[in-house]
Amino acid sequence: MVEVTFEVPERLLGQFYTAVGVVLKHAQNADREPDVLDWDVMAFDDELAKMVWRRFSPRAQAVFSVLMDNPGEAIPADELAAKVGLANGRHGLAGVVAWPSRQCAEAHRVPLFRYEAADKPGETGAYWMDPRTAKLFLAARASHLGLQAEVRAVGH
Repeated sequence: MVEVTFEVPERLLGQFYTAVGVVLKHAQNADREPDVLDWDVMAFDDELAKMVWRRFSPRAQAVFSVLMDNPGEAIPADELAAKVGLANGRHGLAGVVAWPSRQCAEAHRVPLFRYEAADKPGETGAYWMDPRTAKLFLAARASHLGLQAEVRAVGH
């Protein structure tokens, strides 16, 4: 820490302390751990992934299924949107992944997909999923499908 001494007009003293407080609070928050973690870093992430997967819409599950089935492979946004039947291409895709991103943040995790911006104007960006995250969510999807099958069997 460095001691700083200078004069401030008395009428601005309150604003000065407020501004210094904001700067110090920001610096304090910057030193803390981030609020979100990568997937598959905690022992309970498999259960957390199952919980989060169940909250995704069927369209989001379809998008993420394509990424999980092709781990590490960057798929252009328009191509990914076409594979799951989204009429508005990359724009529809961005809307579909918006809520799951928020749901992951609520679970203090990063979104399960990654996005690479296009290199050149006019090109489309690409979505992908890292292999560890894909493996975790493949298990979550399998568990969810198993539960759905059990419910259907009991219901009939």
